[in-house]
This record gives sequence, structure tokens and C-alpha cells, in this order.
Amino acid sequence: MDNDFISNITVYPNPTTSYLNIQMETGLNSYSVSIYTTLGKMVYTQNKCNSEILDISRLQPGAYYLKIDTDKGSVVKTILKK
Repeated sequence: MDNDFISNITVYPNPTTSYLNIQMETGLNSYSVSIYTTLGKMVYTQNKCNSEILDISRLQPGAYYLKIDTDKGSVVKTILKK
């Protein structure tokens, strides 16, 4: 996977209290997301995400891994929930 692909996906605000915005380069419209605890337990998943905003208000405060799968590959970002 090339670094250009990774740098063209932005997740904000981070840390957050309830919502995450996912901003991607043009052409990456179909994707799915999963959120995992630091121990690897999946706590959120959404296939064929059409929205750029994720509601994570139900998650407990802490650190999580956000996995974004696209047709060009996958990216994992660390997110912090306040």
C-alpha cells in the first residue's frame, strides 16, 4: 500500500466525544468501516458506508482502532473517544 493512499484519508476530530468525520480522496466512494478495541474486539461495523459521519456516541471512552476498507486497500487509524 502506498503512502499517498494513506495520507488521502483523514479522520477528524480526534479525539472526539460522539461523531467522526471521514474525508477521502475523490474516487473512494464505496467503503466499509470497523472499530476495534485495543484488545481486538470489534465494537462497531458498517458495510457500504454512504455517510462520511460515524456516530460513535455509544462507545465507552478510550482508544480504538478504526479500520477503513476501500477498493484501493485498507487503512487502520487510532482514534480516541472522550
